[in-house]
Amino acid sequence: MDEPSAGARRPHMAFATFWNFILDLSRNPLPPRIDRSLMSSKSGTDQANLTQTLMLFGLISSEGHVQPILQQLAREDEAVRTEALQELLRLHYGEALDLAGVNGTEAQLNDVFRDHYGLSGSADTRRKAVTFFLHAAREAGLPLSPHFPKTRSGSGAPGTPRARPPRSRAKSAKPVQSEPSGNGASAGLTGANEFSTEVTIGAGTMRLTVSVNPLELSGDDRAFFFDIVDRMRQHAAGSQATSDRTGPASSIDEAEGVVMRRD
Repeated sequence: MDEPSAGARRPHMAFATFWNFILDLSRNPLPPRIDRSLMSSKSGTDQANLTQTLMLFGLISSEGHVQPILQQLAREDEAVRTEALQELLRLHYGEALDLAGVNGTEAQLNDVFRDHYGLSGSADTRRKAVTFFLHAAREAGLPLSPHFPKTRSGSGAPGTPRARPPRSRAKSAKPVQSEPSGNGASAGLTGANEFSTEVTIGAGTMRLTVSVNPLELSGDDRAFFFDIVDRMRQHAAGSQATSDRTGPASSIDEAEGVVMRRD
């Protein structure tokens, strides 16, 4: 596989989505070609991001044909899989890992992604690309600078469980209030089989309410539902781009989607 050239872009999707797809591949015999029929449970946005990321990393050809590095990365043996991920990161993030080795700062890491990885445009896209790298490096067990941003899953603080109200023994018909997702949108299960999410538009809000538990959807129904939610999330994330550019947050969240819970 050829060395990535300076200025080549880097993935800026959620690392968990990428890695879960790799784990799914490792549980079955690897096909000779990767196409969207293997991603039918994912939204259209995730399918596009996954395909782009696989090509950016040289895991598949432009026609989708599986490359040798993906054969190693999608192995069932966890040790082999981890070693392949380390090799992949050293190949595509050499400058960032070199910076980690000398205890570089967060600002220096952002400079690497801007100057070496072709992410000189949107600060929000660059932040997401940095987040992907940090999660990937920690999954691979590669050492990082203590001055790099701390990653966390979900919208809670690292290592701090989210406080939950006490459960009532009796069933209640009272709706559960939606929780903020941290990017201007909110979502939640408002009843046994009803899901509601909303996003701020101008001075008002747009609400999506469906009488179904989205966690029970599958196939085309699941893809259709989460594609709509993704679009609302992306709109909300876009409204935060200006504030994101004014200064880096103290930590970076992996999950930037909707928050769902059931009481």
